[in-house]
Amino acid sequence: MPQHLEAIRAPLAPADNVESVVHRALDRGINYIDIAVIMRLLVPAERWGIDDTLQADYNALPAKASDCLECGDCAERCPFEVDVIAQMRRAVELFEAA
Repeated sequence: MPQHLEAIRAPLAPADNVESVVHRALDRGINYIDIAVIMRLLVPAERWGIDDTLQADYNALPAKASDCLECGDCAERCPFEVDVIAQMRRAVELFEAA
Protein backbone atom coordinates (compact mmCIF):
# COMPACT_ATOMS: atom_id res chain seq x y z
CA MET A 1 0.00 0.00 0.00
CA PRO A 2 1.32 3.49 -0.80
CA GLN A 3 2.92 5.03 2.26
CA HIS A 4 0.79 8.19 2.14
CA LEU A 5 -2.37 6.08 2.63
CA GLU A 6 -1.19 4.39 5.82
CA ALA A 7 -2.16 7.29 8.08
CA ILE A 8 -5.61 7.52 6.53
CA ARG A 9 -6.22 3.79 6.99
CA ALA A 10 -5.10 3.87 10.63
CA PRO A 11 -7.93 3.09 13.04
CA LEU A 12 -9.80 6.15 14.21
CA ALA A 13 -9.12 7.29 17.74
CA PRO A 14 -12.26 7.96 19.82
CA ALA A 15 -11.72 11.71 19.53
CA ASP A 16 -11.59 11.56 15.74
CA ASN A 17 -14.61 12.65 13.78
CA VAL A 18 -15.47 13.01 10.13
CA GLU A 19 -13.96 16.49 9.95
CA SER A 20 -10.60 15.31 11.28
CA VAL A 21 -10.55 12.39 8.84
CA VAL A 22 -11.29 14.77 5.97
CA HIS A 23 -8.53 17.13 7.07
CA ARG A 24 -6.03 14.26 7.37
CA ALA A 25 -6.88 13.20 3.83
CA LEU A 26 -6.69 16.71 2.41
CA ASP A 27 -3.42 17.42 4.23
CA ARG A 28 -1.89 14.49 2.37
CA GLY A 29 -3.27 15.53 -1.00
CA ILE A 30 -5.82 12.72 -1.06
CA ASN A 31 -9.29 13.43 -2.43
CA TYR A 32 -11.84 12.76 0.28
CA ILE A 33 -14.78 10.97 -1.30
CA ASP A 34 -17.98 12.01 0.42
CA ILE A 35 -19.62 8.59 0.34
CA ALA A 36 -22.77 9.80 2.08
CA VAL A 37 -23.42 12.47 -0.55
CA ILE A 38 -22.75 10.07 -3.40
CA MET A 39 -25.17 7.57 -1.83
CA ARG A 40 -27.83 10.30 -1.42
CA LEU A 41 -27.48 11.07 -5.13
CA LEU A 42 -27.36 7.42 -6.16
CA VAL A 43 -30.68 6.38 -4.59
CA PRO A 44 -32.93 8.75 -6.61
CA ALA A 45 -30.78 8.24 -9.71
CA GLU A 46 -31.44 4.50 -9.59
CA ARG A 47 -35.09 4.93 -8.75
CA TRP A 48 -36.13 7.68 -11.15
CA GLY A 49 -33.17 8.28 -13.42
CA ILE A 50 -30.70 11.12 -13.56
CA ASP A 51 -32.02 14.60 -14.14
CA ASP A 52 -29.99 17.75 -14.68
CA THR A 53 -30.02 18.65 -10.97
CA LEU A 54 -28.70 15.27 -9.83
CA GLN A 55 -26.00 15.33 -12.48
CA ALA A 56 -25.00 18.89 -11.60
CA ASP A 57 -24.81 17.99 -7.90
CA TYR A 58 -22.60 15.01 -8.71
CA ASN A 59 -20.42 17.05 -11.07
CA ALA A 60 -19.88 19.63 -8.31
CA LEU A 61 -18.29 17.06 -5.99
CA PRO A 62 -14.54 17.62 -5.61
CA ALA A 63 -13.93 13.84 -5.57
CA LYS A 64 -15.99 11.48 -7.67
CA ALA A 65 -16.81 7.81 -7.18
CA SER A 66 -14.20 7.03 -9.82
CA ASP A 67 -11.55 8.33 -7.40
CA CYS A 68 -12.26 5.33 -5.17
CA LEU A 69 -9.15 3.18 -4.71
CA GLU A 70 -11.26 0.15 -3.76
CA CYS A 71 -9.06 -0.35 -0.68
CA GLY A 72 -12.06 -1.51 1.36
CA ASP A 73 -11.35 0.75 4.33
CA CYS A 74 -14.77 2.39 4.14
CA ALA A 75 -16.53 -0.98 4.01
CA GLU A 76 -14.68 -2.09 7.14
CA ARG A 77 -15.85 1.03 8.97
CA CYS A 78 -19.41 1.13 7.66
CA PRO A 79 -21.86 0.46 10.51
CA PHE A 80 -24.58 -0.43 7.97
CA GLU A 81 -22.57 -3.16 6.19
CA VAL A 82 -23.07 -1.46 2.84
CA ASP A 83 -20.98 -2.75 -0.05
CA VAL A 84 -19.50 0.69 -0.58
CA ILE A 85 -17.17 -0.38 -3.37
CA ALA A 86 -20.07 -1.79 -5.38
CA GLN A 87 -22.05 1.39 -4.80
CA MET A 88 -19.13 3.54 -5.97
CA ARG A 89 -18.87 1.40 -9.11
CA ARG A 90 -22.60 1.87 -9.70
CA ALA A 91 -22.27 5.65 -9.26
CA VAL A 92 -19.51 5.67 -11.88
CA GLU A 93 -21.77 3.74 -14.26
CA LEU A 94 -24.67 6.13 -13.77
CA PHE A 95 -23.01 9.52 -13.40
CA GLU A 96 -19.78 9.17 -15.35
CA ALA A 97 -20.84 7.07 -18.33
CA ALA A 98 -20.15 8.93 -21.54
